[in-house]
Formats: sequence, C-alpha cells, structure tokens
Amino acid sequence: MADPIAALSAQLASRASLAAALAIGMSVIMAMVIGDVLDREKRRHHQE
Repeated sequence: MADPIAALSAQLASRASLAAALAIGMSVIMAMVIGDVLDREKRRHHQE
C-alpha cells in the first residue's frame, strides 16, 4: 500500500513546480512586453 502522505506531498510538489513554471513564464512575457513598449517609446522620441 502506498503511503498517502508521500503521495500527497508528491502531488503538492508537482503543483508547486507547475505554479513556479507558470509564474516564471508570466514574468518573462511581462518583461518582453515592457521592453517592447519602452523600445517603441524611445523610437518615437527619436523620430520627432
């Protein structure tokens, strides 16, 4: 019989790693979007 506590902790660990991966992905996307917006602002100021 499998240990229920070990199974539960493994499930929690996989959920935590999934949440961490999601958070990292979201922060990377946010950084890319912010960098893109800042680049556009700089280019617009150079054109004027």
